[in-house]
Amino acid sequence: MRQKIKLTIVAIVLSTAALACAILFTDRQELGHDARPDTRHAGAVKPFTKNAYDKLQQNTSEKLQNSSGVLCLRPFSTSVAVTPDDAKIVARIKAAAAKKQDLATLAQFAKQGDSSAALVLFQKVRPCSETTRHMDSMEFEIADTDYLSARECTQLPASLLRNPIEILLPAAETASIEAKLLISKNAPTVAAVMAILGNASEQERSNLRTIAERHALDAARAGSETAMAWLAHSYLSGTFGRKDAPSAYAITQAWTRSESTENRHRVGYLHSQLSRAELDTAKSLLSQCSVKHESDYSIMLSPFN
Repeated sequence: MRQKIKLTIVAIVLSTAALACAILFTDRQELGHDARPDTRHAGAVKPFTKNAYDKLQQNTSEKLQNSSGVLCLRPFSTSVAVTPDDAKIVARIKAAAAKKQDLATLAQFAKQGDSSAALVLFQKVRPCSETTRHMDSMEFEIADTDYLSARECTQLPASLLRNPIEILLPAAETASIEAKLLISKNAPTVAAVMAILGNASEQERSNLRTIAERHALDAARAGSETAMAWLAHSYLSGTFGRKDAPSAYAITQAWTRSESTENRHRVGYLHSQLSRAELDTAKSLLSQCSVKHESDYSIMLSPFN
């Protein structure tokens, strides 16, 4: 079973990497650590209640269903620079990790929406769970964070081990971009692993993909270039449960305003992947949000509705 999970994760990673060469940023350093050194914090983590998680899923579904009208994103242009904020995020996580708080304290802060505490806790718990131990915590993983021992892993509540993504939900609901990015990238993989393990319904797996898409959209609307890149990849590859090549193209087309070689290559690659009908759809999406309002938000139609 574990070998099958590993092969699935490898396939997902290879697929992502191949597409990343064409449309995503490749200067991210991902650090994977499956080792779990002994001891530090033996405190038990209070579980996130199922009712709270179900409520978050319900809110997500309602927000997606209620979204309507034209939503436009900030332009990616030379006058509006969008720069990665990974360094600041990592600095905050390091500061939180340096406090050496026990698991119960981290869990309490995470439930209150503390982003740094949530990311530290997620990194600690991730290797303990069958659904997340084979994945990286994206570019926010801290190399010198203490991992839990096997004994400490067994003390974690079953509900948390089943789906560590729950750790990140409160922070994401309080507009934490880093939590939203981690959810958007990791939740679909958790859903895929759950399918292999056979311990989740199709509805639960679908909810995870829906949550991933919603938080990716939130992060993109907030100006995260990483989220834009991930959305383009996800819509092209079907990460969220469906393929939407026109939307992937429309998202990437916005980057051409930065006049960078990388962006032109991305658009060129996606252009070659679309049929004439799909290109027409993408152009229609873009035309509905033109510069007629002369607003920072009127560069492109959000294809996310």
